[in-house]
Amino acid sequence: VRVDGVPGSGTLAAGPAGRMRASILFCAPLLARLGRAQTVLPGGCRIGARPIDLHLAGLVQMGACPQLEGERLLLTAPAGLHGADITLRFPSVGATETLLLAAALAQGETTLRGRGMTIVYGAAREPEIEDLAAFLNRCGGRVQGAGTGTVRVQGVRRLHGCSFAPMPDRITAATFACACAAAGGRVELAGCTPGLYAPLLEILEQMGCTVERARDAAAISRFGALRGAGNVHTAPYPGLATDAAPLLAAVMLCAQGESSLQDRVFEHRFACADGFAALGANVRVAERTLYVQPAG
Repeated sequence: VRVDGVPGSGTLAAGPAGRMRASILFCAPLLARLGRAQTVLPGGCRIGARPIDLHLAGLVQMGACPQLEGERLLLTAPAGLHGADITLRFPSVGATETLLLAAALAQGETTLRGRGMTIVYGAAREPEIEDLAAFLNRCGGRVQGAGTGTVRVQGVRRLHGCSFAPMPDRITAATFACACAAAGGRVELAGCTPGLYAPLLEILEQMGCTVERARDAAAISRFGALRGAGNVHTAPYPGLATDAAPLLAAVMLCAQGESSLQDRVFEHRFACADGFAALGANVRVAERTLYVQPAG
């Protein structure tokens, strides 16, 4: 079973799987159901080192045998997948998703956890992890603890279909919120719980926006001047989402005070700085931090 390029593309890496980060997520379900999957190393956004070592290390503990030849990745599980006690040294969303998908059909119980009694790192806690677990459970899976640093999965022999509505996209909501903050005016965002992107909304409030929250909606308005945000940083959930960093940076360009934004997840998040500078913004990047000075 292949997840690879299109006919005539020349190389596997030139195909869809080589151009998108999420292609790696196909491997675990194929491996669990069919015992074999072939793909290429995932591509996609170039925001820093995005290795798949956590994905592969966990799958190896579950009985998978990876073979890497250049950009080509072959995964086999001759004896099937089995449960394992897996320690994640970083709360990787993708690795957590891969291992949940593999564990759902593995024989026995799988535990994803952090290190030691303090549970440093461990499974990713993002809302999307809880949503995936809810979907798997709706299909007959047995996942417990999603949304915490320790997740347990009791493998089942098979999954069945279901009717399921995925959660709203919190980064899309953050995009509209930041657009309103930068341009001024008012926007009402319905269907996305404000708590899903609370850190961003709180920063916008500190900068001078008004945020009205309801159970599954928020209204953001900005009619006066924006203040600088000071020093803020991204972090794994429940911190400020790394994907929201460039959006917030665009808002900082419109503020009257200084701002700095550090990304603690990806080391090359602020390629957007070149575009900002081309538009006349006074910005600079030092290591993982974007510094924004008031225009003029």
